[in-house]
Amino acid sequence: FSPEDGKEIKCEVPIIGVLDNEAISARIDLLVIKKDEILIVDYKTDKITSGDIPESYSNQLKTYENLVKKIYKTRVRTAILWVEDFKLDFLP
Repeated sequence: FSPEDGKEIKCEVPIIGVLDNEAISARIDLLVIKKDEILIVDYKTDKITSGDIPESYSNQLKTYENLVKKIYKTRVRTAILWVEDFKLDFLP
């Protein structure tokens, strides 16, 4: 992302919604809003090998993605920032 992208960056964003008839309340660590896509970043302090993402984390980010897609009708990408190694892994 570059400054020319016209982005808005928000931290600790509360999000509430309903998925599969279940009420969800969560907080997104970092939300980058661009005119043509949204990036959701979740911070993790675990010492996990980059690329070896636990299913629970993938499910968490998929939930965030689905909630955000209900609000913004644009492409949504998700990533985990491994704080210990300062590595960013994008999820498929």
